[in-house]
Amino acid sequence: MKYKTNILIYMILYIKNILKNYIHIFILALGLLIFCYPLVFSLFKYLPGNLGDARYINYILEHAYLFIHQTNLHTSFFDLPIFFPHTNTLSYSDMMIGGMILYIPIREIIKDPQNALLIWFILTSILNYYSMYILLRKIFNFNKMSSAIGALIFAFSTPKQNQIGHLQFQTQFYMILSVILFLSINYNKSKSHNLFCFLLCSIFFVIQIYSSFYLGWFMLYGMLIYCIVATVSRKLRPKFLFFIKTYIYEIILNIIIGLILLIPLIKHYLAVGIEFDYNSQNLVSLIGFFTSNSIVDNNILNLSYLFIGENEEYWENVFGIGYITFIAATIGLFYRNKHNKNILLFFILSLSFFVISPLNKLLYMIYPGTSAIRVSPRIILLLLPIFSYGIANFFEKIKNRKIIYIFLIFFVFIELIYRYDFYFWSKLSHQENLQNYKIPQNCNIVFFDSEDEEYDNYFEIYNSGVMWKIIDKVYTHNGYSGYSPQFYSQILSKKCIIKKDYFIDD
Repeated sequence: MKYKTNILIYMILYIKNILKNYIHIFILALGLLIFCYPLVFSLFKYLPGNLGDARYINYILEHAYLFIHQTNLHTSFFDLPIFFPHTNTLSYSDMMIGGMILYIPIREIIKDPQNALLIWFILTSILNYYSMYILLRKIFNFNKMSSAIGALIFAFSTPKQNQIGHLQFQTQFYMILSVILFLSINYNKSKSHNLFCFLLCSIFFVIQIYSSFYLGWFMLYGMLIYCIVATVSRKLRPKFLFFIKTYIYEIILNIIIGLILLIPLIKHYLAVGIEFDYNSQNLVSLIGFFTSNSIVDNNILNLSYLFIGENEEYWENVFGIGYITFIAATIGLFYRNKHNKNILLFFILSLSFFVISPLNKLLYMIYPGTSAIRVSPRIILLLLPIFSYGIANFFEKIKNRKIIYIFLIFFVFIELIYRYDFYFWSKLSHQENLQNYKIPQNCNIVFFDSEDEEYDNYFEIYNSGVMWKIIDKVYTHNGYSGYSPQFYSQILSKKCIIKKDYFIDD
């Protein structure tokens, strides 16, 4: 009996030791399960997003693969074979270069574009998690559990789930890698070490801008707000000025390198010159900041419905991290933190330009790129790393209070359960969609034409379908992206115009 008891104790201690050493992997697995449960339960039948936005990002990634192989119409990187006769069509949306870096080797192994996208999606989710885990664990020296929970919030919380359909936001790990390298600059290290950190920091920063316009813009915006805070803060200002004075040559060098690397992007975006009219409806509601699309929050107290209202953008206007998680992260940010005033000022300034109409209009008028920011609630993507730090610091401080610790971990996890399902399409539905298009013979350019209202309701499905149907065969006047130019269907012969009756929506 004593022998069996000893074995049981040994097994318990062994399992406890495994959990202690590999808790970050265990939490990653749980986070992936919560984030991707429709994939898991459907045996990976469904794909993230829908037949519109997500399929367009898949198209861009596939274009990179076809460009590497110089396949037919994909011999020019910036010219997707859509919106003919327009060129530079990749610049109508996010360029996804950081996503392409991962997709191309996956696609070389996986011969199906949709299967490759699925693996790419899971890989980018893991990279988001581990980039934040490394930042919290190695730079801020939090324990494994605290770092893992902070990484969980960054990679899998409801603001991230809000954007599952917009796969360009899956590349945010480049932002975190850039921050890691910046914070690795140390006065006590060698000049070569610091220069190396500066250079890699700049490279990852540039890749982030090339990957997702929103993430790159928010990163630049965050840098601007930080410089303002550091300038006005009496405690932070001396350190800020000392850093600039100490590394002035490295800073100038990396600004020059960054601008040189960004010249192609700036050139191609300016050539398109996309601007959207100012719309005050894009302002952020603070209620959306404090609530979330978690099933738990929605069932407990759905303040967002009362103050924002149910509309087609409702899910994106509600962009908080959850009631319990928000409270814990806020305590972690401000409790016994000598920088709490600076953090608060950063939050106030960051949100003010997206909450207060005159400030938002001023930002729109004077700050480059603001005219392309159409969904202001995505500002949460800039603030999410700070919340991740806050939740990690909170769990670090209460590590000896086991009951509270377990209770809060439970609520943090259940607040990740999302009230919507953003896995709307499958490889099968994509293939069935394409089979319904009848492409005329002997046409170098086609145009999908429809005059009924149903076309407007399914615009992204119809046009994404046309793009995929003729991806490496012929040009199309149609297309689907962040911006759509005017079509010129009159130059086509009648036989090259695809009519609505050729297509049956599945």
